[in-house]
Amino acid sequence: MFGLLSIASAWVNKHSQLAAVRFLLGVMEAGLMPGLGRTFGIRHPENTGFGPFPAGSWRTIFVLEGIITLLIGLVALILMPNRPETARFLTQEEKDVVTARLTSERIGMTTSIDKLNYKRLWRGAANPVTVATAITFLLESITVQGLSFLAPTIAKTISLGATAI
Repeated sequence: MFGLLSIASAWVNKHSQLAAVRFLLGVMEAGLMPGLGRTFGIRHPENTGFGPFPAGSWRTIFVLEGIITLLIGLVALILMPNRPETARFLTQEEKDVVTARLTSERIGMTTSIDKLNYKRLWRGAANPVTVATAITFLLESITVQGLSFLAPTIAKTISLGATAI
């Protein structure tokens, strides 16, 4: 979904469309971004300084980023197992260890992976640690992404006559 929404970002023409697409991108990204700090530059080529080179416009950057993300997502969907028992890359001993660890985290449960429970989901989302982490990540993201997206504009403003690229 992130890849499709990134591609859709290339066709926005109004502020309301941009706001809607960016909001949905944030929803899709919410569960992933905190764990992807090291790969931030890979998923966001515009942050590495190489984004402008393969693309002549911001629209092309979103299309390229979206296509790459979509392809990686489809490969992961095919290759990533749903549970430890179906992981082809783990030995039986490793599968048993992972299953035992998951089961130990869910005392009283009979399976290592259970169905979605909205009550537990809300308790996790409303947890003070989760809220504090989300606020901290929001403030950090504003700084990092603000600088990475505005750096070309700032550079253009500082050196008159230069292009944003």
